[in-house]
Parts: sequence; C-alpha cells; structure tokens
Amino acid sequence: MITQLFKTMALVIGVWAASAPCMAAENQPPAEGAALPAITLTTPKDAAHQAYLGLAGKKQFTVADIPAEVVVVQIFNMY
Repeated sequence: MITQLFKTMALVIGVWAASAPCMAAENQPPAEGAALPAITLTTPKDAAHQAYLGLAGKKQFTVADIPAEVVVVQIFNMY
C-alpha cells in the first residue's frame, strides 16, 4: 500500500514538473507591442454599450470582434 502511494505521488509530481513550463508561459503578460491573446468576453447587457462596441446580437465576443483600428484595454489587478 505504501509503495502504491509513493508511485502515485511520483506520478503527480512528474506530471506537475513536466507541465510547469507551460503554465508559466500562460501566466506571463504579452510582450510590449504583441497582440492580446484571444480572450472570450461576455457582451454587455446594455444595448447602447453593444451598439457602441459594434457587437449587437452577440452573446460573447473577443477584442478582435470590435470594428475599430485601435482598441484600448485597461486591466485592473485587484486582490
């Protein structure tokens, strides 16, 4: 029974160690001047806000769906 526990712990640690570099890359902010990753967002409920963003009739959108040459995204880090 203890041998099985050690094998399971070794497997979990191995999988975690192998996936750590991938997880670290996802947690890094985009490089300066790079494109924002495709993040799916919920469309605002207010029809005026939907019209302003050019998103009328959609339930979800990405920043690329907004018909504009430049989109400014302000991100708040709250903890």
